[in-house]
Amino acid sequence: MNTNSPQKNSTPVRKKILCVMSDVGGAHRSAAEAMGEALQREYSHDSFSFEIVDLYQVAGGFCNFSVKSYPFLVNHYTGVYNRFFEFADHRLTWDFFYKVFIYPFMIGKIVPFIEQIKPDVILSTYALCNRLVLDAVEELNLADRVFKVMLVLDLFDVHRSWAEPRADLTIVPTAEAKKKIVQCGVPPSKVKQWGFPVKPRFQDDIQPQRVRERLGLKGDCFTTLIMGGGEGVDYTYQIVKGLVEGNLNTQLIVIAGRNARLRSELQELQQRTDTRMVVFGYTDKVHELMSVSDVVITKPGPTTLMEAMTKELPVIITGTPARQELHNIDYVRDKRIGYALKKGEAFVPLLQKLIGSPNEIERLKGNIRREKIPSCTNEVARLIMTGGEV
Repeated sequence: MNTNSPQKNSTPVRKKILCVMSDVGGAHRSAAEAMGEALQREYSHDSFSFEIVDLYQVAGGFCNFSVKSYPFLVNHYTGVYNRFFEFADHRLTWDFFYKVFIYPFMIGKIVPFIEQIKPDVILSTYALCNRLVLDAVEELNLADRVFKVMLVLDLFDVHRSWAEPRADLTIVPTAEAKKKIVQCGVPPSKVKQWGFPVKPRFQDDIQPQRVRERLGLKGDCFTTLIMGGGEGVDYTYQIVKGLVEGNLNTQLIVIAGRNARLRSELQELQQRTDTRMVVFGYTDKVHELMSVSDVVITKPGPTTLMEAMTKELPVIITGTPARQELHNIDYVRDKRIGYALKKGEAFVPLLQKLIGSPNEIERLKGNIRREKIPSCTNEVARLIMTGGEV
């Protein structure tokens, strides 16, 4: 991604930054885009180049198919995925899985790819890219020339595949994440607890009234945002249908993500109801939609949770979580920044309570201000542009 921002903190040498990830869910690309946005805002366009690459797409074949099955597994076979997560979260089983099912299928494509790009910095936002790129730069004898940064996106339940002692630095969002990374063999001096990569736009001032007018929303009506990640989840329809049938005094903003069928069903429902509702597919305007909302109903993914906290937006968590997201639910409950409902549990009574209790909304926002995890994008941008000097 090339940039066109005005000159700010310029550096004398143009940095070639390669950000590796995979499009499994939305968090990994979102984190990569957050770093690109931070670099655009802080540095001149001629001081760096920033390229986001789906490393598994580069390799193609078996491994790409396997990791891209993640959304389907989590949504439909959560128990199977969770058991596999735990099985592979041990040194011996992770080594076996990597050496048998990842390395031999991918390294032959990744080594020439890295050799062609010749990056100065490699930033990884996906755990299953970490070991691959480190092996590749070692095979190319570039380990001393390339600055290697791992950006951990799991908040609490960190899989050991994130932990790579050969990386120059690993950035983690919480003390729990740091503890796990160190336990897996990364020297404490190479681990920094700086926060989570939230796009800088979420900290921009937004004029809510203008956004409401553009969307055709009332300015004085309680607004509920419902979203299920970049890929969308089918049970979003049942949530929206339940809220519509509950005749609540709320207007709805619904994000269906890339789920075209879900978006079509929601639009049909929109035509049949008097409830004021706006339906989106995949959108890059989440920061605006959160700015005009009073509460968000979402699955317990780390990116949406951190974005909502940046906007001081109370959350209602729903859905069956992936293994790495289990403690995200505990975090919401324990810190009292929102609520967590089981899949199928009624939303109408809880939302009715919140609509009639502005003091409760303010209490939740106060808890968010006290407990929220900071964004690390600016710190990481400075880190990769200075080669480790912060």
